[in-house]
Amino acid sequence: CTLALGIGATTSIFSVVNGVLLSELPYPESDRLIRVRTHFQGRIGNSNAAANFHDYRDQIESVDAITCYRFQRWYLGDTTEPRFPVGSEVSHEFFSVAGIKPALGRGFTPDDERPDTDVVVISHGLWQSQFGGRSDILGHTLTLDGAPNTIIGVAPEGFELPFSGVEVWKPLWLDPSAPGHRTDHLYSVIARIGDDFSLEQVQAEFAAYGERVVLEYPENYRDFQYGISAVSLLESRVGAVRTPLWVLMGAVVFVLLIAIANTANLLLIRSETRGHELEVRSALGASRSRILRHLFAESLLLSLAGGALGLLLTYLGTRTLLAFAEDAIPRTGNVSVDLTVLLAAALVSVTAGI
Repeated sequence: CTLALGIGATTSIFSVVNGVLLSELPYPESDRLIRVRTHFQGRIGNSNAAANFHDYRDQIESVDAITCYRFQRWYLGDTTEPRFPVGSEVSHEFFSVAGIKPALGRGFTPDDERPDTDVVVISHGLWQSQFGGRSDILGHTLTLDGAPNTIIGVAPEGFELPFSGVEVWKPLWLDPSAPGHRTDHLYSVIARIGDDFSLEQVQAEFAAYGERVVLEYPENYRDFQYGISAVSLLESRVGAVRTPLWVLMGAVVFVLLIAIANTANLLLIRSETRGHELEVRSALGASRSRILRHLFAESLLLSLAGGALGLLLTYLGTRTLLAFAEDAIPRTGNVSVDLTVLLAAALVSVTAGI
């Protein structure tokens, strides 16, 4: 039971660390996805102006594709009960930047970016819940805020870019003549690094753009200590919790070491009562190495039993931790007691036995 508590706590936290920090994002070559960040008076945010995005398209050579988006919600008029699905307005490059193709139909094209756009891509979940997964969904109408929109595609199951729970994607129209085209920072930007470039090169190019745009438009940027940076998409999601999770991981490892030390002390105390048994074994011809192997086998069986019981605590501990910290920890949907966690539990158990 002592070992089970230590192993269960360790593997519970490891399952969270593995799902949140160590696993890749579920997109092709996800390590090449970046988020563009803006700096205002020492504060870092993700909001870009529409004019900045157009500049990125034309001037940043180290990215293969770049897209912008903003959060949106519409009233879904096709339901009997009021419902406001989570949605996003995205530029036409969105799905190509993500590196995926819709499971049905197509994504967006430049021709879809217009003020009166009336096409949408829906999530796999909405396709199932709203339309029963019917195979002839393409061309059907989805009513948003009272306006009909033609469904041109269905996203793959589990696709949750740019944020969790998104159900509808719609083309984003950026009006170059709008008054706030350069001053209103309303859009998030993600991009895919070109094959011949590194993250450091992309970061340098965006930083240089930030310095350049301040000189070109001082009336808009100079007083804000404006700057641009780029960071991996994964880091932008988990950066705020990376240090706390690793600190928590270190803490439970110390708990595990204490459990191992306590168990070792119990075994030492028990060995004092086994002196006669070991003397009999030796008298019957058992060598020192054979006695040591026997004692090692006992310790290993004990630690594996503790590990098996610890796995039960891992399931409970992981669910409890996520229940309390679901809003504070990103990517919780990716946390599970999978094969990696099982192997880690086995490794910890064997190490504890040794």
